[in-house]
Amino acid sequence: MKKVLLMIHRLLQGGGTETHVRLLASRLVRAGWEVGLFTAGGPWAPSLRAKGVHVYIDDRTDGERLASLKRLLAREEYQVVHAHDGNSCRLAAQLPRNRVKVVMTIHGDYMFDGAVKEAARRADAVLVVSPELAQMARKARIAPGKIKEVANGISTHVFYPGRVSRLRSPRGIEPDAFVIGYAGRFTYAKAALGTRVIDALVPYLAAHKNVRLLVAGRESLDVVTVRHRRVRILGHVDDMASFYRACDVVVGTGRVALESAACGIPTIAVGEVRLIGRLLPKTLDQAAMSNFGDHGARAIPWRTAELLAAVDHVRRERSVALRDARQLCTRVRQKFSANQMIREIQQVYHKLA
Repeated sequence: MKKVLLMIHRLLQGGGTETHVRLLASRLVRAGWEVGLFTAGGPWAPSLRAKGVHVYIDDRTDGERLASLKRLLAREEYQVVHAHDGNSCRLAAQLPRNRVKVVMTIHGDYMFDGAVKEAARRADAVLVVSPELAQMARKARIAPGKIKEVANGISTHVFYPGRVSRLRSPRGIEPDAFVIGYAGRFTYAKAALGTRVIDALVPYLAAHKNVRLLVAGRESLDVVTVRHRRVRILGHVDDMASFYRACDVVVGTGRVALESAACGIPTIAVGEVRLIGRLLPKTLDQAAMSNFGDHGARAIPWRTAELLAAVDHVRRERSVALRDARQLCTRVRQKFSANQMIREIQQVYHKLA
């Protein structure tokens, strides 16, 4: 039996890393793996149990959790441990080399602290989700032979074009309104980006009476202070595909940009590192280098006028934007499907086990 233990400190809703782990766990079960998840808890734990994942919850101190983890591995004989955040990487780094193979995934540049770099020395494989992170990993002196790029994958049976969203009408949004969507986490450093984007878009609403703004993301209800009659703050949204389909253009980065593009929605990528602008078939590969503006060793400042120009182009040239979005959708669904991601990760596991 193929056995892998995934690790993430908290399995919260609405985060890119958490979504990645949830998708990975469920797809590995479908591929015939026995999958465990070691975590301090979170609202997604019950749904993973229902999909056949063995969820082990331990929310004690790191020392106590390490002892618990070692007992679990001795009892269940998992072949591979796969860590997905800083806390989990630090725990996995303390596991005996002769007992289990350790894989860690670097999901963002925020993980490049001293402890995680030390954990990478223990790891048998280090996965990175973008070329920019691969370059940063090499600069951090992680052994090149350990580093493997595995792009984020999305569920193409969930994110696809064509279905009409039911989000507009209950929120008083007229059928002929032009809806801008922004989605992202409003936690830690991510909140600053979301706040800046929303502050930039509100004056655009005032200048264009038929424009509405939908905002989705964990803790957005607590963090976003804008109160405007044409702005709807939704908080965490479970059905993100419906959110994207309610929009005429989506602004976001990372997984949001991928999911929106897979739904055939015109998408503008802007992240903590740079503004990519409107995603096009010819710029997809370049945009993916930085995970759609989210990764990179050097931030490139962007101006509000650049973001608004991209939004305005979609509003004024909707037929052109939709044509480009349809072409982009096909490429995204081919290049970033969860099936491809799972195949590549399984290859890493098989090589180590």
